[in-house]
Amino acid sequence: MVLVAGRSVRIEYHRHPRARRYLLRLRADGTIRVTLPRGGSLEEARAFVAAQRAWLERQWCRLVAQPPPEGAWHAGECVFFRGQRERLSLIHDAVGWRVQWADQVVSLPGPVEDLRPTVEGRMRALAGRELPARVTELATAAGLTVRRVQVRDQRTRWGSCSRRGTIALNWRLVQMPPAVRDYAIWHELMHLREMNHSPRFWRLVAEVCADFPAARRWLRLQGRVLARASLDTTGTNPTLPAMQTGSGIRAVIFDMDGVLTDSEPLINAAAVAMFHERGVPVAPEDFIPFIGTGENRYIGGVAEKYGVELDLEAAKRRTYEIYLDLVPRRLRAFPGAVEQARACRATGRRVALASSADRVKIEANLRHIGLPPEGWDAVVSAEDAERKKPAPDLFLAAARKLGLPPAACVVVEDAVNGVAAAKAAGMRCVAVAHSFPPECLAAADVVRARLAEVTPADLWGEG
Repeated sequence: MVLVAGRSVRIEYHRHPRARRYLLRLRADGTIRVTLPRGGSLEEARAFVAAQRAWLERQWCRLVAQPPPEGAWHAGECVFFRGQRERLSLIHDAVGWRVQWADQVVSLPGPVEDLRPTVEGRMRALAGRELPARVTELATAAGLTVRRVQVRDQRTRWGSCSRRGTIALNWRLVQMPPAVRDYAIWHELMHLREMNHSPRFWRLVAEVCADFPAARRWLRLQGRVLARASLDTTGTNPTLPAMQTGSGIRAVIFDMDGVLTDSEPLINAAAVAMFHERGVPVAPEDFIPFIGTGENRYIGGVAEKYGVELDLEAAKRRTYEIYLDLVPRRLRAFPGAVEQARACRATGRRVALASSADRVKIEANLRHIGLPPEGWDAVVSAEDAERKKPAPDLFLAAARKLGLPPAACVVVEDAVNGVAAAKAAGMRCVAVAHSFPPECLAAADVVRARLAEVTPADLWGEG
């Protein structure tokens, strides 16, 4: 950071092999970029910036005096993100200035008037990570080979496919509902089989994306407004037209611990070890009543049983330290976990995860089993809801992130508290008896012994 006109401004140093001298630039988002020549040093670069202080002051004053450009995005306005109207919030606290929308938070150099460069920059970065991964996933499901995936800022098209197998996608697909994004990707993938828009091409699209007409309709109605300055904060949220899939279920919400990952024994061992370090002789079975309620209650409930006063945050941090050390060696996915998640997505439905665990644990578990957080349409953690299971808040938060009513979601759970939460949320529930005997899960709509035994009919309520 450097002080300019009484404000702390972020400064970035970059070395360029072809630069012949030090270069200084004040960017439109209010950050400073310094280019170092080959052989230059950071010490010399800082001295160069100090020598240009007067120039920087003048440029900063000009920047802040400029009226917001047409198409600017301001705090309090809404933009499309993953198909939803999300309000941009400007945050200022001891940490600094940040802009927040949906589950995204980006640091700012100061009270920036136009948030568009920052917000679009984050969206482009997300697109660069998420879209190629999604292309690969759908291509694999269809038995297709993609030579290369490019993410571009295309002005007049959402995607393209070359005869050599290169697919280019518009980064603004991350602003669209997941089902529309997937249609755009399927459209280009089918060009690998038919390089035209003949009736045969559209039959191929229909085979992999049965409700593509609804997605095309959304693009015609809403696609043109994605890049608008902002959306009217008082208007109704344009939503994806109903996608007919053969049942009312539009999304699958998976619990994590005990459903996707066999992590209950690990968090149990970590919590027991943490208590033993503090001289409290807890037993593994002490934690059973608190499975699925989140680590605060999981640890706090046992502490209450033994009459122990804990610094809960410190105890939880230590438990996670022990847990994360166990993950590489002992964590495994339940048979069928990865396949079930991918199979649900291949139907065109949205896939979310809602767990009472903290985000640090979710991140570690999902990456370890090959289903990283960025591959999900929504991820909800303990931090996203004040009340944990058996309250319905986590599942309702997932439905909101997906932009769907609760009745359009099915939950896959393993715990008694999780089943109760799903039913309280008004959602269909499929339970797997990984952690509790089947008779304890009878409140679910369907109970299966293992996740690998869950069928499409179980999930969609068909047949």
